[in-house]
Amino acid sequence: MKRFIPVAVAVLVVTAGFGSFDKKKKVEVKVSVDKKQVKVGEEFKYQIEVKGRFRMTPEVIFPNLENFRVISQQRVFNIQMGKKGIISDSKNIFVLIPLQEGEFEIKGIKLRFGFREYNVPAVKITVKGVKQIPHPSAPEGKPQRIPSGGGVWI
Repeated sequence: MKRFIPVAVAVLVVTAGFGSFDKKKKVEVKVSVDKKQVKVGEEFKYQIEVKGRFRMTPEVIFPNLENFRVISQQRVFNIQMGKKGIISDSKNIFVLIPLQEGEFEIKGIKLRFGFREYNVPAVKITVKGVKQIPHPSAPEGKPQRIPSGGGVWI
């Protein structure tokens, strides 16, 4: 019985140490869009910025975005080391295209750091009208140039 008590105390001290470690890992999440109102087919940027004390880039977990298509993604990750420890800044920039008109809320996105997940705040966007795509003009009647190798340049 005397051996059991010291072991239990040691386990309690270790778990208390991990609890204080988690408090230092505060994460601040900001979400923004470059346009609040767009047209169907018009690109806009959706940005998730994360600041805090972490050492790896967060994994972005998207739900099924039925009303939008992700065109591209860019990730920027900075780490600052100093007297206060490590402070990281991660930016995830997504270029989205709306597929239909209406007022939408981009929500349900999560960030995963190992086993911890953070919810990303929702953003509202209004989609009105259709983007006008200019029609290409008729090609001019330029003669084709024939290079010395025998191929045809158009």
